[in-house]
Amino acid sequence: MKHLPRKQHLELLYHAKDIVSHIESEKNYSCFYLKNGKRILMSYTLSTYQGALESSFIRINRSVLINKSEIVQISKNGVLTNKGENFIISRRRISEVLKHLSFNA
Repeated sequence: MKHLPRKQHLELLYHAKDIVSHIESEKNYSCFYLKNGKRILMSYTLSTYQGALESSFIRINRSVLINKSEIVQISKNGVLTNKGENFIISRRRISEVLKHLSFNA
């Protein structure tokens, strides 16, 4: 993992929809998980990215923002991604996630 300079940070956000599968919170940092398997640690909180990426990402619990295009299945317990990863949806966010993604679980 590496910390990117400001220019690369902005590029990553600009192309996030196409290259990022999900973002996980790590205290006051956020770890971007790229579709190619790489991880990049950034020095902003998840809530900062939530506002910047709300059109293509959705927050499913306290510590995960997930790319909407990566979701293949959703249930009351969680979401399944293209790579077979399963993420738990928090009880507080389940109705918002279901409504936002237009899935019926």
